[in-house]
Amino acid sequence: MLLVEYGRGPRKIAAGESGQLLKFQTTPSKVAAARLNVGDRVVALPPYDDLNYQATTRGGRVMDYVLGNKAVFKQGASNVGDAAIFGAIATHELGRGEDKNEAALALVAIGLLSKVASSATQTTADTRTWDNLPQYLSFAHLNLPPGEHAAELEFLDAAGQVIGEKTQRFIIEVPEPGTGIADRSKAPVVIFRSELPN
Repeated sequence: MLLVEYGRGPRKIAAGESGQLLKFQTTPSKVAAARLNVGDRVVALPPYDDLNYQATTRGGRVMDYVLGNKAVFKQGASNVGDAAIFGAIATHELGRGEDKNEAALALVAIGLLSKVASSATQTTADTRTWDNLPQYLSFAHLNLPPGEHAAELEFLDAAGQVIGEKTQRFIIEVPEPGTGIADRSKAPVVIFRSELPN
């Protein structure tokens, strides 16, 4: 079984006024397909899955709404804090009666608590990402006789031309029947190859 990945996958970015929206940034891949050459066999490895497409066409996430509401709360709490502090100043300066100082202090306390709540509210989207996530995933199944097989994996552009600097050469080892620890020959040989740097 051969598993192959190629192309640069989606990257998370924060958008919106408070960075509360999670968006995906995608870049077109120079590699559009791959193929494996083993002896006289040529195995096509087209993209069977496109992670950029998945990332950019899925529906909204619950967390987007949560972060959006937190952004609204953050702004609202800040506005309440401003109003309470200005109200305290006005009450102290223009108020009448013996309770004006207590009222002013209460408004200052409300204003400061609102400002603290606003500044403590985290609204930014989580943009941690898998830095070598691929765009395309492909796979193929081969029946090879026991022994070593020289293999060449080529990556192709959209026009079907080989991108020479990306070609990989390696050996596929297929064990003899009944050899190895716990008869490994009964288990499939799985090979993973990537066009992306580790």
